[in-house]
Amino acid sequence: MSSLDKYVIHQAKPFRLVILILIAIAITAASVWYYLKEDSTGLQENLIFLENNLNLSRQNTQQLSDESLDLREQNKQLNDTTSIQLQEINIQQATVVQLQQQIVDLQDQVMTLNKELMFYQNITQGATSTELQIRELHLTADAEQADLIHYRLVITQGKNIAKPVTGSVVITIDKDQKALTKQPLNLRYVQLIEGRLNIADSRHIKSITVTIMQDKKPKLSRTFDWQLTSTNP
Repeated sequence: MSSLDKYVIHQAKPFRLVILILIAIAITAASVWYYLKEDSTGLQENLIFLENNLNLSRQNTQQLSDESLDLREQNKQLNDTTSIQLQEINIQQATVVQLQQQIVDLQDQVMTLNKELMFYQNITQGATSTELQIRELHLTADAEQADLIHYRLVITQGKNIAKPVTGSVVITIDKDQKALTKQPLNLRYVQLIEGRLNIADSRHIKSITVTIMQDKKPKLSRTFDWQLTSTNP
């Protein structure tokens, strides 16, 4: 046997290597495909879960929005109702205040009328004379103006006459005989004459005179002591 017989020469097989590489690539691709398939399935499930949650959140958001609109409408209605009730309460309170003031005014009027009635009763009960008389003169200092004097004069006559006694009433003071005021007279039984006198300084006045004038001539005159009261009659 020759020495060359010891060496075996194998022929190169390139197709086998290619096949092995292709098999390896196929296995790798299959593994990657399987992995990607499993991962894609998980992603799809997660995506479906997220979409469901998103839809549920949208539904909840819409429900909350509807409830919010309802609450706003209810709140608006409550505010309108409250505003109307407050207006009614204010009107009622104003009405109560007005009624209370009217009651006070009516009570004052009743008191004034009672005083007037008693005043006239006292005058008429004492008016037994049929002659024309200057019965009463009340003088009152004004509470705010020192130079202002309020007066109330009562003139009576007891005759049963067909026509009233007419003329004028003149008031003078002892300081000078200048007429302070002149009022018309239209008397049947009792006439109440009220007015104001403007006197700058009444501290030294001692008397005041009332004169009834008819046809520009004095018909009757009476002098009263100067006496002031502090409040209006």
